This record gives sequence, structure tokens and C-alpha cells, in this order.
Amino acid sequence: MIAHWMLLDRTRRSVRRDPERHRYTDAALTPVADNETDTMELFTHNESARNEVVRTRRIHELTHGGAAANAEA
Repeated sequence: MIAHWMLLDRTRRSVRRDPERHRYTDAALTPVADNETDTMELFTHNESARNEVVRTRRIHELTHGGAAANAEA
């Protein structure tokens, strides 16, 4: 267990020392665009995921204003 911890610590230190560490990005770190919630499998693979997208959009409209929130007022 100590050897594993030392390996992880060495990797962590290496990443922290890397001057290019802030330039790294991949799909998991990229912000989701509005239109991607309709196409990305993460948001469309089952009914619960689709419902969560609708719920999140509704909350955003209610808290930040939007077409649906303004229409009800």
C-alpha cells in the first residue's frame, strides 16, 4: 500500500510541476454547449437523463430569466 501511495504521490508531483498542465483539456473537461444536451449520449441515453436536462433548463429559465419565465409573468 505504501508503494502504491508513493507512485501516486510521484505522479501528482510530476503533474503539479508540469508548466503545460493548465493547457490540458479533453471532452470531459470541455464545457457543454446548449445544443449538445440534445445530441450527446450522456444526456440522451435514457429517460431519466432526458428529464434531468429538461429540469435543469427549466430551473435556469426560472432563475436567470428566459422565454418561458417571461411568458408566465
